[in-house]
Amino acid sequence: MLPKISGIIDKWMGIPLKSGMLFWTGGCLAYICKIDELSLFWKQINSVSTEQKTIVILAFLMILAISEGIIRRFDTFVLRVLEGYHWPRIIRRRRVNYINKMILEKEKRFQILANNPSRDGQERYEFVKLDRLLMYTPKEELRLPTRLGNFLRAVELRPYDKYGLDVFVCWPHLWMLLPDHVRKEISEARENLDAAVHIWMWGFLFIIWTVWAWWAIPAAILIIYFAYRWIWQCVKLYAQLVETAFDLHRNLLYKELRLSLPANPAEEIKQGKLLTEYLWRGSDEQTPVFTEPVKDD
Repeated sequence: MLPKISGIIDKWMGIPLKSGMLFWTGGCLAYICKIDELSLFWKQINSVSTEQKTIVILAFLMILAISEGIIRRFDTFVLRVLEGYHWPRIIRRRRVNYINKMILEKEKRFQILANNPSRDGQERYEFVKLDRLLMYTPKEELRLPTRLGNFLRAVELRPYDKYGLDVFVCWPHLWMLLPDHVRKEISEARENLDAAVHIWMWGFLFIIWTVWAWWAIPAAILIIYFAYRWIWQCVKLYAQLVETAFDLHRNLLYKELRLSLPANPAEEIKQGKLLTEYLWRGSDEQTPVFTEPVKDD
C-alpha cells in the first residue's frame, strides 16, 4: 500500500513542474515584482468580475495545455542535444578530445589497479567504479561530447557486442514480443524520462522571466540542475531495463522468426548478426532453414 501511495504523491508533485504550471506561475510572480506593489495587483484582481475571472482561469488552463503540447514535440530533440548531438562541430570536437584524454587516464589507472592483487579497500572501490565507467563508455571513434550521450551510446551497443543484435533494428520487433509486465516497466521508465526532460525545458525557458525579475536566473539554474540529475537517474533505469530485456527475452526473436536458437555464446554473436541483417534487409537465400512453427497449447 505504501509504495502505491508514494507513487501517487510523486506523480502529483511532478504535475506542476512538467505541465508548465510552475513556469507560468513564476511568470505571474515576476510580473507582480515588476509592479512593485502587491496591493495594486490585488486591486486589479478584485476589480475584475466573476465572469471575467472564470474566463481568465479557463484561458490559463488552455495555455497550459497548448504549451505542454508544444513542449512534448521537442522532448526527443532536447534529449538528443543533451546527449551531444546537434552541437557545433568545433565545440563538439574539442569536448570529445577532452573526454578522450580523460578516458585514457582512467584506462591507465584501471590497468594499474587490475595488475595489483593486493588492493586495499579504497583501491578496490576505485577499481569497481572505474570498471563500471569504462564498461559504459563507447569506443573512441564513437564517443559523444557529453557523459549522458556516451552512457546511452554504450548501452545501445552492448546487445550487439554481446549477442550480435543491433538495438535500432531489433528493438521494435522485440518490443512486440515482450511480456506485458516488462513492457509496463519500460513504458513507465520512459514516461519518467520524458517528464524529467520536460522539467529541464521549462527550467531553461524560465530564464525568460528575467525581463521582469532578477531571481528568475537562479531559479532557472536550480530547476535545470535538479532536472538534469533526475534525467540521469531516469536514463540509467530506462537503459538498464532495455538491456535486461535483450538479456532475458532475446530468444523470442529466434522463436517467432522460426530460426534455430544458438548453441553457445560464440555462435550466438554470429547468428545475432545474421538475424539483424535479415530483419534489416531480408534475404532470398536458402539458408538458414526455418524450424517448425511453435504450436500453442
